[in-house]
Amino acid sequence: VMRAGILFIPYLDPGKYTGCDISRLRLEKGMALAGERGIPRDRYTIVVLSTAEAKELGDAQFDFVWSHDVFCHMPLNECEACLEALKKHVKPDGRIFLTFTRGEQYSEFKLKDFWYTNEQFLSMCRRAGWKAEEQKDWEKCRVPESEDQVMVLLTHP
Repeated sequence: VMRAGILFIPYLDPGKYTGCDISRLRLEKGMALAGERGIPRDRYTIVVLSTAEAKELGDAQFDFVWSHDVFCHMPLNECEACLEALKKHVKPDGRIFLTFTRGEQYSEFKLKDFWYTNEQFLSMCRRAGWKAEEQKDWEKCRVPESEDQVMVLLTHP
């Protein structure tokens, strides 16, 4: 949490970054990391989510959503609920960049790691009402231990 935020926040107007997680502890660690980097608390908003539906966001809308290493920790039904809920939180010309872990078939490990086939995940995004495109150039950026990670761009159709 906030690993990308500490890079984005300095380039945004104050209050234009919102960090979300289901873990208050992870958010607190993220805020501590931001503090270590000299980023004042009034530069960003933090929201503790209770479910994948993100009801705590109210009617907030965003230009961009960055969701790295989130969907790889969510079972199918929660991914679907989150993708559906995000439609009202992304502006009409907004974009979502998200990652998931690619596998040969849907599988889970110890209730916290989930793998999806490309077609399965992209189809799920489309069923939720998104235009979904795998970002092939992501492979140049990711770290070697994440070789099964796929980056997807979602936009409103």
